[in-house]
Amino acid sequence: MNKETKLRGIIALVFTFFSIALTLVFFVLCLKDGESLLGTLAAAPMLGFTFGGMIVGFCHASVIHQKIKGLLLIPIAGWAIYLVLIIGIPYLGGWIFMLADLFRYLKAKKEVQS
Repeated sequence: MNKETKLRGIIALVFTFFSIALTLVFFVLCLKDGESLLGTLAAAPMLGFTFGGMIVGFCHASVIHQKIKGLLLIPIAGWAIYLVLIIGIPYLGGWIFMLADLFRYLKAKKEVQS
């Protein structure tokens, strides 16, 4: 297992636990405020994993930048699209990066143990 996979995996593991804790806190707070159970079951994981995966998502901003830096050549509209993507993808999709890093780490750890 290389250093990058190990480091990203440990960070993903920490923030996965953080996301689960946030989800439970949001779940309890929503039920306490009298929200419906169905709404709470939908909203709590969305908020918990969005906020928990945000840091992991911003760690991947350099990779996103490499893929979309061509947009910077288009004046004004390209810059706006670039900013939306470079901020929006890590913020809203950070949980995807978090889970991908976690599964990659667990797979590499399992291969090392075998």
